[in-house]
Amino acid sequence: MSSWKWIIVAILLSLAVLYIVKKWLDYRTPYDDDKCVIEDCNMAVSLRRIGWFIGIALALAGSLTSITKDVDGLLEFLMDFAIAFILLNIAGMLANKVILPRVNNSEEIGKGNVAVGLLEAGVYIGLGTLLFGAFTGSGGGTLSAAVFGSVGVLLFILLFKIIDWVTPIDLSTEISGGSLAAAMSTIGDLLSLGLILGVSIAGPFEGWAKDFQSFAVSAVLGVVALMVIQKLVDWFFLPKVTINDEIRSGNLASMVLVEGTTLAVVIVASVMLVTF
Repeated sequence: MSSWKWIIVAILLSLAVLYIVKKWLDYRTPYDDDKCVIEDCNMAVSLRRIGWFIGIALALAGSLTSITKDVDGLLEFLMDFAIAFILLNIAGMLANKVILPRVNNSEEIGKGNVAVGLLEAGVYIGLGTLLFGAFTGSGGGTLSAAVFGSVGVLLFILLFKIIDWVTPIDLSTEISGGSLAAAMSTIGDLLSLGLILGVSIAGPFEGWAKDFQSFAVSAVLGVVALMVIQKLVDWFFLPKVTINDEIRSGNLASMVLVEGTTLAVVIVASVMLVTF
């Protein structure tokens, strides 16, 4: 298949995938998502939906870099879509059961709780970034992406628990209560970890033992690096206050600055990780 025909096919497939995701999100909620967005201007519903869209698109963009431009490639693409779809659903379920155990995410999002919608969007985009790396390259294929994606979901939950443990603030309670600052603090870390892990497993499959070793090392170093980088960002860019103080006060602007700056440093560090 020629390149331009393949581009058209890829675009049509992407639109079809996003439509399937839209219908799935409509089906799984007790309310009309379209009405919430169009008539009620519900930002929480919009954030959940766009998080899903970007997450699945990142995963499938990784898949498109490695599949062949023929019928076998299309079949592999559909398998990759199924894996990404399942993992994103699992991530959403765990976000509800583990990260925010005291509330029903769908109910809160239907009520317009933007913090909960923002958190879910961060979970989906962070996992999508990891899956982009998992699907990129050759050798491991769909099985490799499924395994590392599953481990990645668990690591995201573990990261939240670590952050919640070292933070003198109950992040679950803050986010459930609608704190955008707490939600931004959490999703910034998830996005950074997703990028670090995605970069660590991108490229050719080199064997389960070696790839798992690289993945595990990146996970440990990633969590440590995030904490160190955030502390440095706090000192240099918010010298008169602390991150915890800003979360308590609900200062979204400060948390956007902290998490955005942290992500910028992680992007550079991730490229260095691949280069060296």
